[in-house]
Amino acid sequence: MKPSSLHSRLAIVILASILWLPSFKAQTILTAGGLSAYIANAPAGGGGGGGCTASYSNTGGQGNRSAIITVTQGGGVVNNSISHFVDGSYSDGTAFWNNAVALDGSTTWVRFDFGSGHTATITEATYYQSTSTAEGTWQWQGSNDASAWTNIGSTFTLGGATTQVITTVAGNTTSYRYYRLLGISGTTSFTPWIRGIDFKLCYT
Repeated sequence: MKPSSLHSRLAIVILASILWLPSFKAQTILTAGGLSAYIANAPAGGGGGGGCTASYSNTGGQGNRSAIITVTQGGGVVNNSISHFVDGSYSDGTAFWNNAVALDGSTTWVRFDFGSGHTATITEATYYQSTSTAEGTWQWQGSNDASAWTNIGSTFTLGGATTQVITTVAGNTTSYRYYRLLGISGTTSFTPWIRGIDFKLCYT
């Protein structure tokens, strides 16, 4: 065999090997086992991965959030500045529940709007007031149009402590623009000052 012919054949074999290896790798990855292994060992931060860990320290969780959360009410349940729920002052003398408002499961509520183009996934809330007076039975709800509401978790008694960690929303995995506390039954009391509310959440 002439040297030139041998060199040509070797070049063809090497080139074919180079072209074949990536194809083999792709075929291996696309099998069930290969794909699982690839996903498990994919480089961090690649391919649109990632996620959020709910935390009080995330945007919208605590402190003064008046610029990103708008608070409104129905049924006249709160007296004075309702934005005090999220102004981060955690102080007395600004807002309180109106006395003896009958919670009816429909018109009595406090709503938190995270704003156009934004949503939050809330998995816990901490409510602060000045005394341990209970404020009736309430239900967390979520919505993306402020019209159709979805119950989140079970009902609970609001208040009963000066610092109340509300865990009924722990199973929430849905992001909503709007959240509201819907008063279900019982009555409110004007004894405690409302100091504020914090959210354990992911915010986008």
